[in-house]
Amino acid sequence: MIPQDEFMHDYPRNLDSAWKENWYFSFIDRKNRAWGINHISLMRHTQKGRFTAVHVVDDQILPYSNLIDIEALKETSDGNFRVEFIDPFQKFRVTFIGPMHKVEINFEALFPAFDYGRPGISME
Repeated sequence: MIPQDEFMHDYPRNLDSAWKENWYFSFIDRKNRAWGINHISLMRHTQKGRFTAVHVVDDQILPYSNLIDIEALKETSDGNFRVEFIDPFQKFRVTFIGPMHKVEINFEALFPAFDYGRPGISME
């Protein structure tokens, strides 16, 4: 993979296929009793981008979901939820500003990419 693979991509022009681009960022902060999942899905076949966050703070579930037109997308942000690729494959920042809480998470780790099509890999 090359650094350009870490950002939004040009996409297949055959919009009959359900081509999507997804990013997931999860966190656990035991000390502050917080955890959550952050997800961006760019659904090119519908020209929509879904921004979803589910954060749990002190046992309170704080969900967020926003569907926007991809045409309004300037970067990986909907205005409230943003993912920044600071150093490809190394450093990322997720920020969220909601009605009840704010989050800024700086990630400095990434699981290795898994190639499902690689010969010799068994899913059993």
